[in-house]
Amino acid sequence: LVIIACLWIYSALCGLSPSILRATVMFTFIISADILDRRSNIYNTLAASCFTLLCVDANMLANVGFQLSYMAVIGIVFIQPLIYKWYAPPNWLVDQIWKITSVSIAAQLATSPIGILYFHQFPNCFLFSNLLIIPLTTVILYACIGLLLVSKITVIAQVVGTATKYVIVFTNWLVMQVEDVPYAYVNGLQISIFQSILMYILFLCLIFYFMYQYSWLFKASLMALLYFICINAYQNITQHQQKVAWIYSINNSNAIQLVNGTHAVLLLDSNVRYDKQKFKFHLQQHVWQIGIETIDTITPTSNWQQLKMANTTILLAGKQHDAPNFTSPDYLVIRYQLPVALLEQVQPKQVIISGSLKPFYSKEIETYCQQKNIPVHHVTNSGAFNLSL
Repeated sequence: LVIIACLWIYSALCGLSPSILRATVMFTFIISADILDRRSNIYNTLAASCFTLLCVDANMLANVGFQLSYMAVIGIVFIQPLIYKWYAPPNWLVDQIWKITSVSIAAQLATSPIGILYFHQFPNCFLFSNLLIIPLTTVILYACIGLLLVSKITVIAQVVGTATKYVIVFTNWLVMQVEDVPYAYVNGLQISIFQSILMYILFLCLIFYFMYQYSWLFKASLMALLYFICINAYQNITQHQQKVAWIYSINNSNAIQLVNGTHAVLLLDSNVRYDKQKFKFHLQQHVWQIGIETIDTITPTSNWQQLKMANTTILLAGKQHDAPNFTSPDYLVIRYQLPVALLEQVQPKQVIISGSLKPFYSKEIETYCQQKNIPVHHVTNSGAFNLSL
């Protein structure tokens, strides 16, 4: 009971994230089974913890951390013992290295479809990096717990705190060094949810085939692979034929992308264009998702601008309060605060409110458009606007 209480206190200190909750609930079930003198099964324990968490919050099922956490544990529990049997280490050190390696392979196999689905990349150096990071993070964990225990003893706490700090700094430096290794990871991978399921079917069929040698399992894995390749080919053909415009939702910024096949022109405010972290966070994933290979990035001016593509006119509103020369556009993108009366002169068929506008002014525009029966889309409230051309 003391251990269970400590687990929950520790998970609360860590912020009760889905992966922490998974571990805490799972170990609570294991310890409870031990208290009741009942034999526990790891798969039943995983299922029970998953069921309990989803009863509390069903939305947790869509959380990436929740999915990765459970799949990693399932991979370690199910696949790692099979991989570990491949090799008999001659001594303790080699055995420890092989254990970490087998755990890394098992976890990577179990989580790679989800990782590719959400993050569009695959780490090529995961075996090497895990050999270094897993021992270091274990040291950091115990050092932090030790620091909590001796926090009242100033002299000892300073020594332990300084040592912990340098281990953390070294670990972060090591991660950055691995990331900078050429071909450390493959970027721009794009799969659908169904393709990620096909990857799991492929892995499971191959694993069970090597375990039981049933030929139909090997045939099923080949069918899953063939289906995966066909879907990928269809997506590539579709992406090469796409003509679409995207108006993105970025706070205090404007981002408009005109896509023609695998080439795009991106009109992007300078505060996002020259900030690599912002671009990576807001746009990079979607650029990969829609198969863009080359991008021409332009910083738009504050003047009124007209864009024409495939007989569709998109008018970008400027800062000037004078009526523009362009009237009756198919779409009017409002980027700056303008008098509502100016919309009467422009007469747009549809209005798109960008993420750079203040909420009170956006509400004023929406109210006007509703009164005049003009379709309006506010990217901050409704997400990015997709215009098929």
